[in-house]
Amino acid sequence: GRSGVGKTRLVYEVFKNEGEFAKNAIYYDASNAAPGFVGFVQRVVSQTRTIFIIDNCSKELHEKLQKEIERFDSQCSLLTISSSFHE
Repeated sequence: GRSGVGKTRLVYEVFKNEGEFAKNAIYYDASNAAPGFVGFVQRVVSQTRTIFIIDNCSKELHEKLQKEIERFDSQCSLLTISSSFHE
């Protein structure tokens, strides 16, 4: 969706009061994505139940993370936020 309409705020409001559910969430702003982030996700997916919330996520990063989250041994979920209509 368009920049400034409240996508990130909506996600924040959903997770901020959800107790145990929110404790399992990892928020990551991919504006300046670290090269090792996908590797981190690869290690985590089979070890713990985690909800990855990726803000400012490019289509390319989304596809890489989706591949990991959909692995047979994954216990994780993925929520990506982007303001690009072209991706």
